[in-house]
Amino acid sequence: GTAPAMNVQVEFAFSSNGGANFTKIGGPVNAGTIPGSSSTTAATTWRNVSPGSYLIRVTVDPNEHIDESNETNNVLVSTVTVP
Repeated sequence: GTAPAMNVQVEFAFSSNGGANFTKIGGPVNAGTIPGSSSTTAATTWRNVSPGSYLIRVTVDPNEHIDESNETNNVLVSTVTVP
């Protein structure tokens, strides 16, 4: 949107069973304030991961604290391979 979003939380999770269940990776990450009409980067550390293919889910504003016109576009799921 065009307004800034403050105290933006980002949650990371993984699934090793095709998305049937997701397990959180650490706690929520505070991405800070994101100015309107812009983006930012958030990161986490995932430790002790066995080799294999996983789904990674990233959820912005997981507790819906930020008022938005569309609350359904805050999740991205992507496949990653750990060698």
